[in-house]
Amino acid sequence: MDILVQKQYNAYIEMKLSGTILETKLISKLQKTQMYELMCNYYENLDQKTFQSDLDKKKWALILEDKSNKIRGFSTLTVFDFTIDNTPVKGVFSGDTIIHSDYVWELEFQKKWIEFVFNIVKQYPKHKCYWLLISKGYKTYRFLPLYFKEFHPCYDKKTPDFEKKIMDSYAKYLFSDDYDPKSGIVYNRGKRNQLRPGVAEISPSRLKNPHIKFFAEKNPGHKQGDELVCIASFAKDNLKKIIKRMSK
Repeated sequence: MDILVQKQYNAYIEMKLSGTILETKLISKLQKTQMYELMCNYYENLDQKTFQSDLDKKKWALILEDKSNKIRGFSTLTVFDFTIDNTPVKGVFSGDTIIHSDYVWELEFQKKWIEFVFNIVKQYPKHKCYWLLISKGYKTYRFLPLYFKEFHPCYDKKTPDFEKKIMDSYAKYLFSDDYDPKSGIVYNRGKRNQLRPGVAEISPSRLKNPHIKFFAEKNPGHKQGDELVCIASFAKDNLKKIIKRMSK
């Protein structure tokens, strides 16, 4: 093997992360400390008590660790049950999510998340299953057009009544009066964390992307921590090829 190629391969192996889905009750004190410290690198207006309280409300966490077992990324997860128009619904909700900037292109996170989601979908074939998320940054919102053919809200589609009812249900349940059904926004009002300046800035060139432009216009207070309520169906005919490949 060429020396340069070998060095690049070695660097890749050194940087590679391993992902694990853990029940939050099994997360160690050290892991919780590392998760909190990682969040603080990218978010402000965050304290450990609030972080712990939010973590306790989630059932699982997807944790990414490097070779030294240091946490480099995570996403908290829980599953909600709804009955909308007499139809049973399962909603996989993504809570606090962060990946260290050195590992933003690491695919392990996406693979483990998709594996978790499809395990839920397979367990409940009679339910309509959805991804539920709130987005305070365009980097989260852009996963929707990456994975799904249709998602809501979107710049070129009206949100169907059925999906709107689900969005209103979970957002109202989680955020009470901070959620405005008309705008589809969960207003921060200084109560929750927000991205640090420079972490997910929307430059003029990024606004050329219609999805990012829509996000910026739909959620004008994203810099202050306001969050856009979103939804996407896990129905097979709504999945793009990338998510189908990763689910195999």
